[in-house]
Amino acid sequence: MFLDVPGGADLLIPDGGALDLNQPGVERVILAPKPKPGFEVIVIYNGQPKPLQVTPQELIQAVLEAARAAFGHPPGDLALFNEAGAQLDPGQTVEATGVRPHNRLLLRPRVVQGG
Repeated sequence: MFLDVPGGADLLIPDGGALDLNQPGVERVILAPKPKPGFEVIVIYNGQPKPLQVTPQELIQAVLEAARAAFGHPPGDLALFNEAGAQLDPGQTVEATGVRPHNRLLLRPRVVQGG
């Protein structure tokens, strides 16, 4: 549930929360899906940064697809890397790979394994 705030951002009424009806005026309550607990990371491709919203349970593969879309689907076999240069496993979640809010992720050609 959200408290409708005319001309402003609606306020989430948390689970078990209360709404003060003693204030002057009419309160309007809206029912909507609960927002996902996500956060922003910065994806960098060819030196250009772009913000991207992710959730802890999201697979890195989905983040990779969103990052490619954000940069206009660049060609090539690209992957996501953390700032230390480690390639992120597309089969793991954002949380499992250690990605945190405001981390910088690099979108660049995949590292060839083996030889």
